[in-house]
Amino acid sequence: KEVMRAFLHYEDFVSMDIAERQSHINRLPNKYVDSLPDSTFSKTSIIADAAKCNQLPFSVMHRNQAVLHSLAREWAVEGLEERQSTFDPIITELCRVKPVSTESAYLQRVLVPGCGLSRLPLEIAARGYSCEANEYSMFMLTASHFVLNGLYQENCYDIYPWVERVSNVVNIEDITTPLKIPDVCAASLLEQGPYAYVDTSHLPFRKFSMAAGNFVEVYGGEDNRGAWDCVVTCFFVDTAPVVMEYIETIYSCLKPGGVWINLGPLLYHWATADPEGASSQDDRYAQSVELSWEELRHVIQHFGFKFERETNLDCTYTRARNSMLWSVYRTKFFTARKAETPT
Repeated sequence: KEVMRAFLHYEDFVSMDIAERQSHINRLPNKYVDSLPDSTFSKTSIIADAAKCNQLPFSVMHRNQAVLHSLAREWAVEGLEERQSTFDPIITELCRVKPVSTESAYLQRVLVPGCGLSRLPLEIAARGYSCEANEYSMFMLTASHFVLNGLYQENCYDIYPWVERVSNVVNIEDITTPLKIPDVCAASLLEQGPYAYVDTSHLPFRKFSMAAGNFVEVYGGEDNRGAWDCVVTCFFVDTAPVVMEYIETIYSCLKPGGVWINLGPLLYHWATADPEGASSQDDRYAQSVELSWEELRHVIQHFGFKFERETNLDCTYTRARNSMLWSVYRTKFFTARKAETPT
């Protein structure tokens, strides 16, 4: 219900926000008002129209603005550079440690928890892996369903992911110009892969599947013990209140000799109280454990992983291309392997 209320009232939220900001301008002395360009007064209606467009399939307020940003990152041409800096290294490493041939196509199982809007797991499936995407956020799941099952033509839908931005804007057009999604349809992505010709009707696993729910709860049981050849995590590990639970679940999921590929920072989402006051309602804020990379690396080895590769990669995340502010993460990119035999 909370998610649907956020969807349904997004346009109202933006309209109130615009009215509040317009009132700030209205209170300026005339000499300051006279100094402003005409675009300052016309942008209000432009932003309102953009918010109305965003309202149609789904909508966001403060917590769900990330959905629109993720749509730009994962499914717009404008997100290509960011995808290349994050998704491409992961896929290249996966192909190195778990190569695919015609004979092995779609027989190696890859799990991608915290998949966001599913672009990364679809890209992995297109390379010949049986890939399952997992996501907990109902906001992300709703938008992902819209992209995967509701958009059948390239660049058929307009979004305005940055209309809420009021700081570090160069030109008004930067926030009021629509981005078109998807740059490629989900079905086409799978059909264009190098192993798309392989007959999968007799194979035990689907090319692509999706599971909703908490990663630890969905994959921590016996059904998934030793079931996966690889687990891929991208900007995911630090979403855990207790990161050891994620590591333990990843280790349990992997087959002996299975591989964990990770890329991401250590932002620790539950370390800081929610500005909307959710910290008083969500006990994950009271559980949060924040480890340094040195400490986390020790924990990963303690659970039985052996590091095979470890480096740093500089990446942005859902940046507005023309913004005056970009946040760059120096992410940890590593490959760790589960022992062939239990220790």
